[in-house]
Amino acid sequence: PVFLEKAIKSVQAQTMSDWELFVVDDNNPDTEARTKTEELMKQFASDNRIHYLQHPHNKNGAAARNTGIKEATGVYIAFLDGDDEYMPSRFEKCCAVMDTADEKVGGVYTGCEMRRGGQVFNVVTDIKPGNFLVGSLACTFLFCTGSNLFIRRSIVEELGGFDETFLRHQDYEFVVRLFEKYDLAAIQEPLVIKNNENVN
Repeated sequence: PVFLEKAIKSVQAQTMSDWELFVVDDNNPDTEARTKTEELMKQFASDNRIHYLQHPHNKNGAAARNTGIKEATGVYIAFLDGDDEYMPSRFEKCCAVMDTADEKVGGVYTGCEMRRGGQVFNVVTDIKPGNFLVGSLACTFLFCTGSNLFIRRSIVEELGGFDETFLRHQDYEFVVRLFEKYDLAAIQEPLVIKNNENVN
């Protein structure tokens, strides 16, 4: 819950205030993780932009994202894993790009800051706009984290969201389908933080 709290607060800290956040709890009901998440979410109850949704049982990450997608009403959908964070200007800058983008552009991704133990160990800014279908199929298209996808809601719905049969690599499977029809814009500035506690 420490990372989840930071993730939620990074959304609250956005320079753009017109957003909605769906926190989807995919933990089984009888687990300590569910209890801790329920307790954590109480501190955000007064913010009516934040909605706490619980799955009846563990389904997987793709299902959790699809639950949020079904509830979303905004023009754009941004994904945020419970252990990642946004920089304060992310929504504002991504919206500015997408509001003027060609219809061929399905979304935008940005540079990324990678942290471990609270310390920055890598910053990725060498990213480019375009279509990376081949790179996505080869798993060489580096968008850092699924939290770096900022996509038109109409396109997420057109693609049918995430494939829930994928227990891992749902993000790559999704962007493969995205690149079959659309391109991504790019902002080189690191506007998302990946807290990678598993990297040696």
